[in-house]
Amino acid sequence: MLTIAGIAAGCAVLAWLGRSVYNAREAARDMVQAGRVSQIRLALYNYEAEYGTFPPVYTTDANGRPLTSWRVLILPYLEEDSLFKAYDQSQPWDSSENELLLSQIPIGYESRSGSQDNPNGLTPYVAITGPGTLWEKPAEILSHSNSSRKDEAIFICNNRQMVPWTKPDDCSQKDFELLLRSLDKPDGSIWVMTPSAVERARPIHAQMSEQLSEPSSTSSP
Repeated sequence: MLTIAGIAAGCAVLAWLGRSVYNAREAARDMVQAGRVSQIRLALYNYEAEYGTFPPVYTTDANGRPLTSWRVLILPYLEEDSLFKAYDQSQPWDSSENELLLSQIPIGYESRSGSQDNPNGLTPYVAITGPGTLWEKPAEILSHSNSSRKDEAIFICNNRQMVPWTKPDDCSQKDFELLLRSLDKPDGSIWVMTPSAVERARPIHAQMSEQLSEPSSTSSP
C-alpha cells in the first residue's frame, strides 16, 4: 500500500512539474510574441513619422496587380535595410527573384513557436482590411488619430493561419470578426494591435455579435 501511495504521489509531483514547465514555456512565448507585435507597431509609427501616413497594405503596378506588402515596406524600420534593398518592388512577391527571399524571413515576423524550420517564410502578422477599417483601401490608410477609432484593430498576429511574409495577403474585417467570435477566452496565439494598445485577442462582445447578425435597416419590407 505504501509503495502504491508513493508511486501515486510521485506521479502527482511529475504532473505538477510538467504543468509548471508548460505554463512557464507558454508565458515565455507570450512575452516574445508581445515583443514582436510591439516592434512592428513601432515600425509602423516610425514609417508614419517619415511619410505622414502608415504604409499601404500593398503597392500595385500600372494594371492594379499587387506587388509589395506592407510587411516589406517597413523593413527599414525593423533594422532590415539589406533585405529591403534586395526586394525588387517592380516585381510581384512570387517573381523568381523575390521568391528567393521567403526563406530569409526576419526574426521579428516569425511565429510564436519560433523559427526551427520555416523555408516558406510563413508569418502570423496580417493587417485588418476592407470597407470601414482603418486600412480601408489597399493603397492608403485612413486617419487613425480620431479618438473614436482608438480601439480599432490595425493588424493582428494570428498563429492559427499564417501567410508568406512577402505576399500581399491579409485579413478581412469579416474574417477578423469570425475569428473573435470563435474565442471563449483571451487567446495567447492571437494578438491585436490598435492605435492605443497591444493585447491578446478577446471574445467579441455579445452586442457586436448581435449587430453583425441583424438584417440591414435599408432592406425592403
